Amino acid sequence: MSVPTENEAELEHVRGYLPMWVGPPTEYARLQISKSGRLLAYLDFDKRSFISLGRSPDKVTYCLDHPSISRIHALVVHHPRLHSYFLIDCGSAHGTFVGGKRIEPKVPVRISDGVGSSEHITFGGSTRVYVLQCLSPEQAESRRAAGLLGGDGSGTEAGGA
Repeated sequence: MSVPTENEAELEHVRGYLPMWVGPPTEYARLQISKSGRLLAYLDFDKRSFISLGRSPDKVTYCLDHPSISRIHALVVHHPRLHSYFLIDCGSAHGTFVGGKRIEPKVPVRISDGVGSSEHITFGGSTRVYVLQCLSPEQAESRRAAGLLGGDGSGTEAGGA
């Protein structure tokens, strides 16, 4: 399985959780991260097949700093044929929640069909809220040209984390 990633160590840690159908997106996607209604940051997919989230900075794409978060807590993965995104809880002790409902561990749950925004996602006992936002290539290019998206595809901080 060829999965684009910038960190081979990360891939090695999550390989057992990744479905065989994972592949890179053609649309623009990012996770919006907020707390108490205040935007903290964006995490861009940047053509990645998946984003891993957890407490171990050397094993995940994005580190979640909360005591109820597992080392490798969850994955957001892209299904290239369905143009959809799925959330997978990696067997965390304190759970992963979509729209306030706990999802079953190790079972991919569709959170987006590749357009618009997902329901609110939370991890463990953390009060941070994550929303997957998807744009078509045309919408992304239009926003990038207007200076509303970073041109390098990196995660964009908004007000500090």
